[in-house]
Amino acid sequence: MNIPVDGVMFKASGVQCNESAMTGEPDELKKETMETCHLRREEKETELALQPKPTRSAHDLPSPILLSGTQIATGEGWFIAIVLGKHSCVGKIMSKLETRVETTPL
Repeated sequence: MNIPVDGVMFKASGVQCNESAMTGEPDELKKETMETCHLRREEKETELALQPKPTRSAHDLPSPILLSGTQIATGEGWFIAIVLGKHSCVGKIMSKLETRVETTPL
């Protein structure tokens, strides 16, 4: 399913999102509610505190944010639209591209 607006998850079950359209990375990212993300962060911080040389990865923690122009790969859930149209991530990129095309001399 294509995501048409930027939003925040408030109910999620196994949601993974393909954000390659925005980031170029082919990895599917876990999406959870804000509460679950905070719990996972606390768990990860506790785990890292016990390690002598903690290492972090951008994919260690889930995110509650869904970006327009990306796709839901698996799972199901509900999210609240927070930004749409020209103010969304895709909208901002498109407006910059349009401005660039209009101002570039031929």
